[in-house]
Amino acid sequence: MMNPFGSVTDSIPGVGSSSNDDDGETKEEQEEQERLRQEAIKQAERERRDKYKKQEDERENLRQGIRDKYGIEKKLDDDDEEDEDDDDDEGFGASSKKPQVPDDPVMQAKAMAEQHLNNLKGAAGDKCEDIMFYSNLILTFISAKMLAPNFYIVEGKSTKYRSKLFNQYLPTKFLVHGYRDVGDTNWIQKAKIEYLRRENCNVISIDWSGFPKQFEKNSRIPGHQNLTALHPIGFSLGAHIVGILGKMFKSQLPRITGLDPARPIVEILPSSWKLDKKSAQFVDVIHGAGHYLTMTGMVGNVDFFPNGGVSPQPGCEREPLNLVCSHLRVADLYVESINSPIGFKSRLCNSWRLFETRQCNRNPTNWMGYRVDKHIEGKFFLFTRSYSPFAIPL
Repeated sequence: MMNPFGSVTDSIPGVGSSSNDDDGETKEEQEEQERLRQEAIKQAERERRDKYKKQEDERENLRQGIRDKYGIEKKLDDDDEEDEDDDDDEGFGASSKKPQVPDDPVMQAKAMAEQHLNNLKGAAGDKCEDIMFYSNLILTFISAKMLAPNFYIVEGKSTKYRSKLFNQYLPTKFLVHGYRDVGDTNWIQKAKIEYLRRENCNVISIDWSGFPKQFEKNSRIPGHQNLTALHPIGFSLGAHIVGILGKMFKSQLPRITGLDPARPIVEILPSSWKLDKKSAQFVDVIHGAGHYLTMTGMVGNVDFFPNGGVSPQPGCEREPLNLVCSHLRVADLYVESINSPIGFKSRLCNSWRLFETRQCNRNPTNWMGYRVDKHIEGKFFLFTRSYSPFAIPL
């Protein structure tokens, strides 16, 4: 039976499934080819690990440089951590306690997801400026008025210099990354550039990657008195985080955008811990890797399903991890939509099959991504290219 997910060896030149036919090769030649295959696999794995370590080192050097510049401590001492765990202040004790980690791997994953979301859900006020996190939360500020927009990383306590970067009278975009990612990940970097090209606004990236590891008091997200200027955009598990954020504000936020909301674990959690149409006055969602990694049904007021909303997305067919490629593609589509001259025009339809067979051609249309029309709701489908620019006319 063919493996629908491909293999890591598919991306290595000369490495793939061997034929049963030896084509006249001797046993020694076959053994040599197998040895070369194994070496190529090991080399590819070493290169992958080295690349990942290099990226992590670069990120840490950037963070450390800014910590040194502003005198920000990286984390609490071990003794302080124990003191935090023993702190029984009402309203925060449950969030600061270390969770009991079960032995079962599935239950471990569930406990971690619940702890992530509980920390976010249990430490917020009714106003944006009152949101407080018990963590070494990293906030990233980008101001449209800066000549050379960069990431400013703030850990722990609120700072006095943030007012130079944050304009409370401008619209603000909150970008929230996914699980096992960081606040300066590639799609967020691109979204920052596209947003600042498009409009005069604040862009804030929230790095919650260290949530379960460390807890610090008095870390605040600067915000608006006027909630109508806020637009949170979350990717993967980050989509559910912005969904929780919206429910903290009693669905007063005008818009929340979910980019391929994560499905594992989250689907069994209560509705108050996930993104849905009750999270804001208007919720738009883009799907890309449905069935396996992400949610497939209607989540928001309007849900977009490019190429059916399932894996593999065009251009991801040959990727060893086509599920991951399809998942990440959703963020690329949204970023492109901000300034796309064509735009991602989509058609209202009940299913991908009906859309493919042109049985919905007379139905209303909507724009996926930045230009979405809030007055037209439902399930929308569209085609995209396999390469950038992805947008094609409907």
